[in-house]
Amino acid sequence: MSMSTTFNRSDELRHLIIKSKRSTAVMEVVGQTILKIHCDNRPKCRLLGIKKTEDCPKYCEFVVAARDHLRKVRKPKLQVTEI
Repeated sequence: MSMSTTFNRSDELRHLIIKSKRSTAVMEVVGQTILKIHCDNRPKCRLLGIKKTEDCPKYCEFVVAARDHLRKVRKPKLQVTEI
């Protein structure tokens, strides 16, 4: 999954683990691009008809939590751990 977003540090490599009550996602952030490594929410997205391609939508709760954590605009609704 690749998405364009603007962050302060353009060349930094960061890894995020994002957890909800039932699912976990592992994401890698390279510069301004969010790359999804693993997500447990895929079957649920396919069942609901949200995920039709390999890329996750911008309104995915895991993507929104990652952007909130990186931009520090507001507190993420999901638990975000940076490793």
